Amino acid sequence: MIQRGIVPVVKSANPVRMKENLDIFDFELNEKEMKQIKGLDTGHTCFGERKTAEQVNAFLDISLKYKV
Repeated sequence: MIQRGIVPVVKSANPVRMKENLDIFDFELNEKEMKQIKGLDTGHTCFGERKTAEQVNAFLDISLKYKV
């Protein structure tokens, strides 16, 4: 998503996975692939709004209940 100006934030403590996650600069997607990815964004979210500090805190409180 670097080509679209989006920087992914990944979570990993495994050095191998960290290297894999950072190894993104040796290829580019073509125009067709970029359009396919853009088409995945429906503009809909399954999560509530997080525009205020209260909404963010409520979201975090709920998310911490899940073990992933």
